[in-house]
Amino acid sequence: MKIAKIEPARIDNFLDFNKKSFPERKNTSERFKYQFIENPLLQDKEHPHGYLCYNDNDEIAGQFMASPFEFHLSGRDYKGYFGCDYYVSENSRGISGAVLACKAIRSYRPYFAIGLTETAKKIHLSLGTKVLGNLRKFIWVRNLINPLLITAKLYSKEGAKEGYYKNRRSPEKISSYGEEFVLADNSDGWNNYHWTDTLEFSRSPEFLKWRFFGTLKGYYFYLSKKSKNQSYFVVRKSMWRGMQFLLLLDYKVPYQDEKAFLAILKASKLLAKELGCDGVITFSSHMFFDQGLKKSFFFKIGNQNLILTNADIDSRESSINKREFVYATIADSDIDFDFDEGLCEYGFK
Repeated sequence: MKIAKIEPARIDNFLDFNKKSFPERKNTSERFKYQFIENPLLQDKEHPHGYLCYNDNDEIAGQFMASPFEFHLSGRDYKGYFGCDYYVSENSRGISGAVLACKAIRSYRPYFAIGLTETAKKIHLSLGTKVLGNLRKFIWVRNLINPLLITAKLYSKEGAKEGYYKNRRSPEKISSYGEEFVLADNSDGWNNYHWTDTLEFSRSPEFLKWRFFGTLKGYYFYLSKKSKNQSYFVVRKSMWRGMQFLLLLDYKVPYQDEKAFLAILKASKLLAKELGCDGVITFSSHMFFDQGLKKSFFFKIGNQNLILTNADIDSRESSINKREFVYATIADSDIDFDFDEGLCEYGFK
């Protein structure tokens, strides 16, 4: 067994391994380029961050990728790495997989991970990472007249039909609770800010440009018209469990501004109705957002996605236990990419 950083000469082999490891994924090469190479924080575009595990025949048997990002805490900005696409082929699991994870997690510091499998979670915790919080899934459904039908659809494996949204366009403007949101075609109008005593991941104009205005299409970015204390939200069309949803995958509001968050939730519902969707799905990492979602008649569903790190962070056990420490969305992880990949308008330009 050999473990080494991913090198330009092995990229094609790596992509072939990806296609075999994740056969459900579409556009493997385009996704790799977008997710890792086009990340504005990757300085050397020839050398993406990650490790590969090789068997005795010098064939790739495992991978552990990392994507650089920035986060903010206690008045300071930091650089870190998100771990993703950790996979080891079945005949190489066990010690090889643990050694691969150990090498990657200890090399990329501070390291974060969101939404691990049960096996990956156990390996991460054994290597000294700690839980900072979790992402919870919330759902709002337009029509609850037939709750048995809704429940059956949510828990079925039935796939939805493509082409449902073909002739439906997202409106240029939408008003909600006195707030007007405008559909933006770039991130130039965004002025970032930070929450108090909260670990939050960067929403710089550069990050937004890459994530929502780059080569991955299908995102709708709505920015409030306020000159100060702006808010924004990002949605995309989603087909999930046999139903058509609007996925509210990212949002930013001023610190503890309940009115701004409720305006976003109402706007997402109005958009869902406008686009003929069955409802809205979103995720929350903070009690403040949990409360707003419940007030807006969203209900929690499914398992939580843990947020782990090896970062040297002062003990915040009380705020972590109260779900008041981390501000994250699925735009910070690859949950967005795998939620319903390949359906609707979601794809590459």
